[in-house]
Amino acid sequence: PVLNWKTLYNTGWAYAAYASLKTAEWHPEEAARQLAQIQSVARKALPYSTLLISRGIWFKLLENNLTAAKNVIRAPQCTSDTLGLLKLAFQPLSEDELSSRKVLIGENIALKSCCKQSQMLNDGLNSIIAPYTNAIASKLAYYTYRLTFRKNHVFRDMYTIFDLTITGAAKKPPDMLTVDDYMSRYVVTRPSIRNMGGLFLFAIGVPSYRSELTTKQKVRSDLLFLEIEKRLGKTTVIQDYYSDAPYSFDEKTGRMFSVGPD
Repeated sequence: PVLNWKTLYNTGWAYAAYASLKTAEWHPEEAARQLAQIQSVARKALPYSTLLISRGIWFKLLENNLTAAKNVIRAPQCTSDTLGLLKLAFQPLSEDELSSRKVLIGENIALKSCCKQSQMLNDGLNSIIAPYTNAIASKLAYYTYRLTFRKNHVFRDMYTIFDLTITGAAKKPPDMLTVDDYMSRYVVTRPSIRNMGGLFLFAIGVPSYRSELTTKQKVRSDLLFLEIEKRLGKTTVIQDYYSDAPYSFDEKTGRMFSVGPD
């Protein structure tokens, strides 16, 4: 089952708003405790996400939490006790939390299961085609799909595309250029006429993996932790996710920064 994004999103914002209120009322420790709770929930769930959409929802919640925590630590009423609470809850994201291997395997299994249930595919095809075509065109598309769907061919292609995706996602930072090139040739440049049904499935079913959200939150979690340490009077060095050197310090702003993906 897919998480209810709207409910979770609103819950996360409620925690952030409450933390902002408590900070303004000079109770930053209470703000930190509440943020630590919602952050703990997200970080416990993240490694067990089995679909990209669920993973994206948890990372969006992490993004909200990082912003709320940043606002608390930069408030003048933030105390060392508050910083200590946030330090425990907002440790840098681990490689296990960042890894997409498990979720991509989950997407592969879900798509393969869909292929095995031909009725599900038929219903999905009809729901997409029916609103835009007349009855004859809809039937023609339906039978064309049924006659040109090669299940074993699709399975072989699925293994190829997901192997490439998992390999690309394992790189640091993730690199999907090989995947994009393969999909471009598979769908546009050299489509298989004998497997047009499978081609249709790939066009709508293979997830478009993009790492910008996950890597951005990884960098933000590193930088937030470094700022907390700095405000506690400690010196900590963390390697920049996008380079072989530590995160840099900007003399003008007085803050750490990453070189970024470019």
